[in-house]
Amino acid sequence: MLPHRLHRILDVFAAAGIRRIAVRTGLTPPTLNQIHALRRQPATRVRLLVVPAVSRLPVGFILYQVVPPEAEILDMGVLPEFKRRGFGGCLLGGVLASLPAAGVASCYLEVRASNRPAIALYTRHGFAPDRVRRGYYDSPPEDAVCMSRRLSHPPGGAFLT
Repeated sequence: MLPHRLHRILDVFAAAGIRRIAVRTGLTPPTLNQIHALRRQPATRVRLLVVPAVSRLPVGFILYQVVPPEAEILDMGVLPEFKRRGFGGCLLGGVLASLPAAGVASCYLEVRASNRPAIALYTRHGFAPDRVRRGYYDSPPEDAVCMSRRLSHPPGGAFLT
């Protein structure tokens, strides 16, 4: 199979996985076109978590953008039946561990104020609340808690993309 065709198949697999997880977790599901548009932006990265022992399909995803010296977590989700088993922490921890080598010094995110489990996860991974954005979300209307975390750079100031 040609490399560009394999890449396209992987993009479709990633987009379908993100949409499936978003629908099942109650997130506002992005359309496949929206996912593909985000994926075409060079700064956007996606990681899917496939755990062969429990499912042959992705059980979680994290969507983030890297624009050194900053990164932003755009969206993250784990299927309900796999929550509270460390998969969200695995996704988040893997991304955070990779960011300093990409020249990232700070990582940001927004989370619904009512999403206590997510806030607890982010806090365990070193994020701290910075401010509240009133009325940030709609459907239903809700405030967002803006959180950030400083990252330590790798030795030698490596800068990779």
